[in-house]
Amino acid sequence: MSRCVFRFFLLLMVFWPLAPQAQQKDKKELLQQQRAKLMDEIQLANRILRDTRNDQKLTAGQIQTFAQKIRIREQLIRNIRKEIELIDKEVVKQEAEIQQLEAQIEALKAEYAKLIQNAYRSRNKSSKLLYVMASEDFTQAMRRVQYLRKYSAHRKDQVLRITTKQSELEQRVADLQKQKLEKERLRGVNENEKQSLVSEKTTLDQAVVALRGQEKDLLKSIDQKKREAQKLDQQIEKIIAAEMRRAREEAERKALEKSASEVGLVKGKDYQSKTKNKDLANLIEKKRKELSKPDPSGIGQTAANTDAPPKPAVSYSLTPEAQLISNNFVANKSKLPWPVERGVMVRDFGAQRHHVATQVEIFNSGIDIATEKGALARAVFEGEVTSVIGIPGSALKAVILKHGNYFTVYSNLIAVDVKVGDKIAVKQPVGEIYTNEEQNESILHFQLWKDMDKLDPKTWLVK
Repeated sequence: MSRCVFRFFLLLMVFWPLAPQAQQKDKKELLQQQRAKLMDEIQLANRILRDTRNDQKLTAGQIQTFAQKIRIREQLIRNIRKEIELIDKEVVKQEAEIQQLEAQIEALKAEYAKLIQNAYRSRNKSSKLLYVMASEDFTQAMRRVQYLRKYSAHRKDQVLRITTKQSELEQRVADLQKQKLEKERLRGVNENEKQSLVSEKTTLDQAVVALRGQEKDLLKSIDQKKREAQKLDQQIEKIIAAEMRRAREEAERKALEKSASEVGLVKGKDYQSKTKNKDLANLIEKKRKELSKPDPSGIGQTAANTDAPPKPAVSYSLTPEAQLISNNFVANKSKLPWPVERGVMVRDFGAQRHHVATQVEIFNSGIDIATEKGALARAVFEGEVTSVIGIPGSALKAVILKHGNYFTVYSNLIAVDVKVGDKIAVKQPVGEIYTNEEQNESILHFQLWKDMDKLDPKTWLVK
């Protein structure tokens, strides 16, 4: 075995036992962070529902937030259960380590007792001196002196080892007690959360039953919101389609002008900015044919004259600059910041049943995020404002940002802080989210598109 391989295995043997401990610690810290985050989300949901008490009726809009709060609390209970299970494992491990330490201390004490007994028998200094003087030669005498010194040092070292092990044992016992107290505390928290969950589910069930008594008005409201959502989607589709056409034309123009420059055509002289793409393509083809004609004198003949000229590429969906932005956007999938600083997602993407009118299926083109009054919508990625549109049936607005061939939509805004053509940075505010005073809800509707396809925004946002 080579020296390098030997060192590798030596290091592996030394540090391998530390790996499970590090993983255990990381898992514990992760669970604690998740618990803190979930409790923060519940507190935020309570603030969003700050005017709602157990003795008050929930509105249809508030039911979404209330139902999401219940889901978060259920997740919190599962999280706490995992923490308790992890603590149980740590307690078992620490109890085993304490027993091992106690056995080690007993063994050290027994060994030390033997050393003391031997030292007592040879406590006479003259006996030690005679032991040295009885040596056959000087070398043996020196060895016996060294032995006596090592024996004395070994006794001192044994005392130090016992003291160290006892300190370690005391620390482990203290840690064990701390873990048991933490476990009891978490059990108490878990019981409180379970009680709150039962109470909230009862409140939600009562609210749903009450609203089902108003089914006619509810179905009318749902149908109206469906029509408004469809009109909004149609507007977005038209804007994105127009933006895609413009992007293709821009890419095509750049490709044509590059080809024109390669064959010697000069912008402003041979063609103008207003020259149509079709006419410019004809000019390029005509120029290439001229260059391909043989020169009778042989003067000025170039490599371009001998080969068949390639036709200019005129079908690009994106310019190189737009493609770069699009690639960066894709590279940040599942890392994009949320479009609000703090919020609770109350409606997911895609087809789903209504919370109250369960016979009605609703398709959500994005996600709905409940937040606090006065909250601002913010850009999830750098881009350009491609449109600011009015939402059908209301005075509210939506902002569409372009990120290459990806588009993000921020809807249900009461005030907009940007205009078409603005370059937007990550997390830059784009507008204030509308608060419905009657239902006391502030909900941002957020969409994500790739060309003409709707995507699930949740899979793109950081978890």
